[in-house]
Amino acid sequence: MASFTEKIGDIVKTDQKAADWLDSEERSCWTRAYFDHTCKCDEMTNNFSESFNSWILKMRDKLLVQFVDMYNLSLVKLMYDRMMVSRELGDYDVIVPTVLHIIKKREAKYKNYKVSGVSDHINLVQNTKNKKHYCVDLEKKTCECIVWKMSGVPCVHAICVIRQRRDKWSKYCSKYFTAKAFKSTYFTHIHPIANQEDWEIIIDHEDLVNPHEFKPQVGRPKKQRIRDEDEPQATSKVLRKCGKCGELNHNTRTCDARKNGTRPKKRATPPSVQQQVPPQQQQAPQNVQQQQRARSTRKGWLSWFEASGA
Repeated sequence: MASFTEKIGDIVKTDQKAADWLDSEERSCWTRAYFDHTCKCDEMTNNFSESFNSWILKMRDKLLVQFVDMYNLSLVKLMYDRMMVSRELGDYDVIVPTVLHIIKKREAKYKNYKVSGVSDHINLVQNTKNKKHYCVDLEKKTCECIVWKMSGVPCVHAICVIRQRRDKWSKYCSKYFTAKAFKSTYFTHIHPIANQEDWEIIIDHEDLVNPHEFKPQVGRPKKQRIRDEDEPQATSKVLRKCGKCGELNHNTRTCDARKNGTRPKKRATPPSVQQQVPPQQQQAPQNVQQQQRARSTRKGWLSWFEASGA
């Protein structure tokens, strides 16, 4: 909360109109300090919609009927696959692998913090680089950075304390991230939609739903989601290769050899090796010609004998 007040003060000094515009909206809609902690979600980006757009990338350009059919089959497969995964999680108090991966990533930063005790369930965690400190209450499952209370997953400060106690991570995570919650979410299934030929024909035109008016947006639509800071950036599948030096990730126009006026050495082409033809194969065409001449000579003699009546 103190950090939020500090940032608002900086905005007021920079632009009073911007601060007034922010105050016109409810703070629970645009700042983490006033988020509702019930949903256990600290995301403020549109990564959910971008992941969904990436998931339907192959079907988003289809007609409405084809899109609904393909989307329904994708949901059927998703629910079935998650159901199979839930059966392999084991005990009900086990943390799902995605949350466990987040905890391991935060645990790798424990060397940058120093933990000191305050009481039986309260600890003080100090950052060794910027000297900022945060109070962690293991009994209430809270931290002054409010990340733990907002996301339901222990923050890096709480992980430093829990790591020393060697407790189970499931003890300090929200119940929404347990195997029990995962199994209860995907215990059911989605029935596939019937074929279009089997649909009921609508006779009353008032029951028909017309398609909405399409308004194209400005610019090229994005097809890749915004990645986190610790995620590798998406690379292009097509690798550019320079035709001058043969190296990757640049072309002949941006080649250093061309800028410096130097040319790489051309590859030496091996001399053409003449294949030595065996003497039997060299004489083979001559033998064929001699045989053809002999046959033509015999035919000539036979035709002469027949004409002379000999």
